[in-house]
Amino acid sequence: MVATQQQQSAQINQLIELQRRQADDIQALKTDVSQIKTDVSQIKTDVSGLKTDVSGLKTDVSSLKGKVYEQEYRAKASGIFGRFIRRGRDRTDDIAERLHDAVAVGQIPETERIQVLAADLIWGGKSYLDATDIIVVLEASWRAEVNDVERPHRRADILRRLGFQAVAVVAGTEWDDQALSVAQALGVAVASNGQVNADSWHAALAIT
Repeated sequence: MVATQQQQSAQINQLIELQRRQADDIQALKTDVSQIKTDVSQIKTDVSGLKTDVSGLKTDVSSLKGKVYEQEYRAKASGIFGRFIRRGRDRTDDIAERLHDAVAVGQIPETERIQVLAADLIWGGKSYLDATDIIVVLEASWRAEVNDVERPHRRADILRRLGFQAVAVVAGTEWDDQALSVAQALGVAVASNGQVNADSWHAALAIT
């Protein structure tokens, strides 16, 4: 009986030791799982940060493309609009002076003066058709969207109210699905790759 009890006691001690080891293994497993969760959470944070960085980079690249595109139209304005306008030149200064006078006498609010002068290019000269003075209000964007069409339309409308024959033009390399249809509906001339579409130009000129 004593031998049996000793044997049972030894078995019980073995079971206790086994349970202790299992408890240690479970605790270690919990620690590993907790660390994995922490690692996964960190990976998610890193991925989220990477997405934000990529999104910011895309925005920066798009903005840079837009600036370069705008400068291209500024530099080549004589050639781009020379098909329709002779003796063209930058008209920002004299338009700014006229807008200042219009604000002073209450013809337009200050907000509209600021809006017009925010145009990417204000160009003007004499029409080859009838020698009348024409003002071009240009918005240049690498990807032309609806708001890029609406901005020059509003600015040209302000100048028309002041007596100018103003033509709104939007230039883009890529086009939003609705931008072209909105441009046609509003009478905004469209340009791409340094060329103004002649049909859209004449349609825009017809509403000035």
